Amino acid sequence: MTTPTTNITFSSIQTEFGGSNPISLSEYTRGGSIVNTNQTSPNGTIPSSNSNISMGVFRSVTKYNPRVSINVSVTGTPIDYVAGTSKASGYIAGKSDVTFTVSGNCIASSTGAYAFTVDSSWDIGDTVTVVLTGALIGAGGNGGDGGGWADGGGYALDNAVNGGVGGRALLVVRQGVIIFTNSGLILGGGGVGGGGGSADSFSGYAYSTSSGGGGGGGRGYYGGAAGLAGYSSIYHNTYGGGADGTAGGLNGGGNGGGGGQGGYGYSYGGAGGNGGNWGAAGGTGGAGYSYGGDDSYNGASGGAGGYAVVGKSFINIGAGVGGTYYGSQV
Repeated sequence: MTTPTTNITFSSIQTEFGGSNPISLSEYTRGGSIVNTNQTSPNGTIPSSNSNISMGVFRSVTKYNPRVSINVSVTGTPIDYVAGTSKASGYIAGKSDVTFTVSGNCIASSTGAYAFTVDSSWDIGDTVTVVLTGALIGAGGNGGDGGGWADGGGYALDNAVNGGVGGRALLVVRQGVIIFTNSGLILGGGGVGGGGGSADSFSGYAYSTSSGGGGGGGRGYYGGAAGLAGYSSIYHNTYGGGADGTAGGLNGGGNGGGGGQGGYGYSYGGAGGNGGNWGAAGGTGGAGYSYGGDDSYNGASGGAGGYAVVGKSFINIGAGVGGTYYGSQV
C-alpha cells in the first residue's frame, strides 16, 4: 500500500506503518520502533526526532520493509518436494532471501513428476538459493513390450513397443533470482528398453513363429516396470515365446528379456533392450530373424533418459547447475 498524495491523516499513516491508538505523530520518527531508518519519502526526509516532524512528509509513502533471510532445511526422503513460499516462514514478497538446504534425498513419484521443484509462487524481487548436499532422484520409465503374433487365419502382427522416457529430477520456474549450489547428486531417471521384434517362417509343412522379449525398466528410486514378452498363440506347437524383461530399481536399470525360438529353429524373436542407467537412454530391442526369409520385424526403440534439470536458463544466470548430475539440462 501507499499513503494518500493528498488529505493525509493520522489513520492513513497508521494503516501503512502500523502502531497503536491513541495515535501520536512522534511515534513515526525515522529509526524509531515503527519507521525503519532506511525509510524514504518523495516529499523530503522523514525526521529522526519529533522536533520538526510534519504530516506532509508522509504523503505518497510506501512502508520500507527490510529484506529478510529465511532458512529452510529439507531432510529425510520427501516425495515430489515443492520449494514454494508456503515453506518459508516469515516470507515477505519481493524482500526475501530464502535458502533451502537439501541434505535429504528428494525423489520423484513417477516419470510425470519432479523430485524437486522451485515453483512460481516467488516474487521477482526474491532470491532463492538451493544448497544441495543430498540427492534429487528421478523415476525410471516402464519397459516396452515385445512383438508377437495373433493366430486366427490372418496371423495379425502385434508390434513391439518403444521404451518409455525416464523421469526428471529438478524443475525451476522463472521467478526472482535462483542460485543453485550442488555438492550432492542430481539423477535423471533411466530410459527404458524397447521390446524385441517378432518373426515367423513357413518352410514346407513347418510353420514357426516367435515373439520378442520385453524391455528392461529404467533406473530410478522408483524403478520402471518390466516390459512383457510379446504374445503369440500356438500354431502346430511351433510357437517360441520370449521372456519378460526385469524391472529397474535404485541400483540399476532392468535387463531385457530374451527372444523366443520358434519350432524347428526357423524363427527367432529379438531380445528386449536393457533399461537405461541414471539419465541415460534405454537400449533398442533386437530384430526378429526368419530362417526362411519370411516375416521378421525390427525391435522397438529405447526411451530417452530423464532430464536432470528443466529450467536451466533460470538457474545461476542461465549457467544451470554444476557438480555431479546425470541427464541433460534444458
